[in-house]
Amino acid sequence: GSSYGSAVAVASKQVSFALGVDTVGNCRVPAAYCGLYGFRPTFQKVSIRGAAGVAESMDAVFCFARDAALLRRVGHALLNASASANRKPVKVITVEDGMAAASEEQRAGAAAAVAALRAAKDTKWGGGSDLIVSSVSLGAFLLKRCPSLAQFEARASGGKVA
Repeated sequence: GSSYGSAVAVASKQVSFALGVDTVGNCRVPAAYCGLYGFRPTFQKVSIRGAAGVAESMDAVFCFARDAALLRRVGHALLNASASANRKPVKVITVEDGMAAASEEQRAGAAAAVAALRAAKDTKWGGGSDLIVSSVSLGAFLLKRCPSLAQFEARASGGKVA
């Protein structure tokens, strides 16, 4: 965790909140270990210009806070939430490999959440009839985006590349 310093500063009450650059958990893990709230916006939603990142194709801003109310205020500031406060979700993506590993109860819960979004046509939180639901194989997505993972997968599976 390259952001343990930020997490410790918040957890020890030296600062109210802190920002970090999250790549593959290097903020989420310290937040969890320090008992903090954390928020990682969608990739490239908040600029990381001026920050020391690790992998430009995966780096995202991360916010640490001790309480949810402050985290929400900082998140709104980062995302300029006033411009997007009334936006409805338009796309839900389910992860096929994750759903395959989920319990029947978890799969039913995910299906119920998607159905509720489809049914909530004219509410702030509903996508209604405009909602696009799709699914993706996270494994295939990562192998396509990260060639080094394809090499690792080939070695792990005895030379067979997916």
